[in-house]
Amino acid sequence: MEPGTSTGDLAVEAGRAALQSAGDPVVDLVVLTTTTPDHHSPATAPWGAAQLGLGTLPAFDVAAACSGFTYELAVGDAWIRSGMAEGVLVLAAETLSNGGLAVADAVPAGDADPPPCRAGASGGRRPARSPPAAASTAPPSPRRRGPPPGSAACHPA
Repeated sequence: MEPGTSTGDLAVEAGRAALQSAGDPVVDLVVLTTTTPDHHSPATAPWGAAQLGLGTLPAFDVAAACSGFTYELAVGDAWIRSGMAEGVLVLAAETLSNGGLAVADAVPAGDADPPPCRAGASGGRRPARSPPAAASTAPPSPRRRGPPPGSAACHPA
């Protein structure tokens, strides 16, 4: 890593490579996971989206260390399944020390058709876990499982 290279610089480099690799897909959302943002406010993702020439679109950071990439994939999946986005650019970048440890990766999501799932399956997602009985005396709230009724997110095999 060159001195002065920021987390945003790494994210833009990874994002540019991912977009070129995917054939410049439609991007409606940019999510960046990092524990070393360039700024706490504004977030690094909007700056990165602007550098990539993506125009005005939702962009935000997820600060959750190693699990952040998994979380942002879930967020991107939810935006696509809900119809709020056709494509999501998922970025991960870290600049953990001045000694040059830097990592960056990017995944454009939303280009492929969702894989088929079995009838009655939860759309590839595990059911939400209920809190332990001792954690709350309130009745559990109802949760819808699987894709919305009538959606194309899950096709019976």
